Amino acid sequence: MTQRLIVEGNDGWAIAQLCKSNGLPNPIGFTDKTIGNFVKSAGGYDKVSKLIDAALLEAEVKNIGIVVDANETGPAARWEAIRHRLRPKFSDNVLNAATLDTSGILLQEEGKPVVGVWIMPDNQSNGYLEHFLAELADRSDDLWKHAESSIETLTSQHFCRFDARTRQ
Repeated sequence: MTQRLIVEGNDGWAIAQLCKSNGLPNPIGFTDKTIGNFVKSAGGYDKVSKLIDAALLEAEVKNIGIVVDANETGPAARWEAIRHRLRPKFSDNVLNAATLDTSGILLQEEGKPVVGVWIMPDNQSNGYLEHFLAELADRSDDLWKHAESSIETLTSQHFCRFDARTRQ
């Protein structure tokens, strides 16, 4: 059984670290050294659809995870785009029964791969993986406070290259 986790950018590293720090085992058939074969980074949201199509064509792929950011587009629009990519493989009954909720989206149909979809940060809000990770941080921690202050100072500088959309 082969599994795939499709992410739009470098999110796979953060997700792997979260899983590891919470004691979750590696995916079936993968070790710390081969985890890169499990995570497939699309190199941007606009390229996620190609990886979805490729994974759906691989007969040995039995589980597919898809993690994308909602961005300002919003989770409903992202889910609709992903659902469109899955339409050739899944029945309308299965696709129409899947809804955005805080527990994620899970598609299961006889003879098809199991597909799980998570739209960062919470399947409900606009945002990014960074917003999800920020919610996990202890806001009273001195390191967090220092990081916030440093970012605030940096973003006010003319040489800042950060995109203000990713700040929380």
